[in-house]
Amino acid sequence: MKRKRIIFGLCFLMTIGFISSSCTKVSSEGKTFVPIGEEMIDVEELFSQVKPSFDEVRNKMGIVNQQNATPSCYEDLIPPKLEGSYVMNQTMLVESNMENIQIPASMSDVTMRFMGQHNSKAVIEFTESSITQKTEPVYIIGNGNGFTAYFIENKEYDQAYNGQTYHVKIKRGIIMCGSVTAAGLSGVSDGHAKFRYASIILNWENDPAFGLPQFEPGTYFIYEEGDGLAEKL
Repeated sequence: MKRKRIIFGLCFLMTIGFISSSCTKVSSEGKTFVPIGEEMIDVEELFSQVKPSFDEVRNKMGIVNQQNATPSCYEDLIPPKLEGSYVMNQTMLVESNMENIQIPASMSDVTMRFMGQHNSKAVIEFTESSITQKTEPVYIIGNGNGFTAYFIENKEYDQAYNGQTYHVKIKRGIIMCGSVTAAGLSGVSDGHAKFRYASIILNWENDPAFGLPQFEPGTYFIYEEGDGLAEKL
């Protein structure tokens, strides 16, 4: 009997160790992801400085319903696997709170590469207008194939304009909403049928001497894939 207890105890410790190791992972930058259920943060806190725009965007994207409650397909802490590369080759600007802007408007291709996903965290390489920015972490919630992803992107680049070059610094929040399919990222059955993402400006800096627009915090843009599917590459 004593021998059986010893064997049981050893097996129990090995099982606990296996579970613990399976719920943690070291990121590409040497950071350790914490166990499932503890790695998610309050996403509203990420967007707290632009909360009115954040709430408006989520309503327009169908992430919250008219009763201001999150649909059950998004609120689970076990999202689908997003790892892989996807392209929006029919990107359309469909919503914005910016005045005097043409809507709908055709935009350049957008590519997304999700890497190193562990539970509700991942890394993304996000490319718009041929400018690629790697961001970590991306926070993902969902249930089944449905998901919502949030991340804060800090991007800097030089832009040529009228024979001169100006420097731009952008801090913005990105929200993505859709479903994972074998062919790519699509819309959701209980909301918009097309894959969508939004960007909300948190801070925008460039040289006003060039006469370029200065986007105020809270300015948002919502985009969708014209044919509904961001194809998997």
